[in-house]
Amino acid sequence: MDDFEAIVTNLARGSSGYSSAFASEVWDASQRLATISERGRNVRELESENVREIYIRSYRLIYRVKRER
Repeated sequence: MDDFEAIVTNLARGSSGYSSAFASEVWDASQRLATISERGRNVRELESENVREIYIRSYRLIYRVKRER
């Protein structure tokens, strides 16, 4: 979460509208992942089936899929 806040803060220096739109895109994508968590692809360099990624603009959103038991 710290990285996300830093990115949004940095974007806001150039354009608060752009940073707000980006933050909304990330939020929307994270909400969709709550129901379709396997949507992204595996992160190759981490070699774990539980760590996946999606792209939002030029940023990678990397997340961990928790398996239900």
